Amino acid sequence: MTDMSESLQTEEELRLEDRAAQQRIERFAAAADKIDNTEVTESSPRGEVRVTVRTSGAVRAIELGPSGVRLSATEIVSLVLGCVQRAQTRIAEVAQRILAAEVGDDPAADLVLSDYRNRFPAVAEPSAPRAKPAGAGDDWAERPVLRTTSWAADGSGA
Repeated sequence: MTDMSESLQTEEELRLEDRAAQQRIERFAAAADKIDNTEVTESSPRGEVRVTVRTSGAVRAIELGPSGVRLSATEIVSLVLGCVQRAQTRIAEVAQRILAAEVGDDPAADLVLSDYRNRFPAVAEPSAPRAKPAGAGDDWAERPVLRTTSWAADGSGA
């Protein structure tokens, strides 16, 4: 091969790489646009509250259902916060679906998803409240919880 043909081949390879890089940039830009224009909505278990968040994590809407008007402010706040946390946790799932559709299996997509997962970590589902003990009083059946010990002036137990 001559120097001229090697030079032409190198130029063509560079053009192909440049075109591939431009297409990759366009796919990521399209994915970013779709992610930015997506919202996630979560509702409380009985539908008292519905919250919509943007993929930035910002709350866009809070709706109070008919059964929500009978709740105390504390109960409403608790339900709203739970909905916000669950919606924000789903942002990474939504971003993952969009990235898979737009860019496929690209290592850079993993970095984007890692950022979403770090910003909006999964929250543990609250466990059911514990039932009160059967006996009257507390778990200790009216026995003292702490042992009574008197100490001598020299620091030894009496």
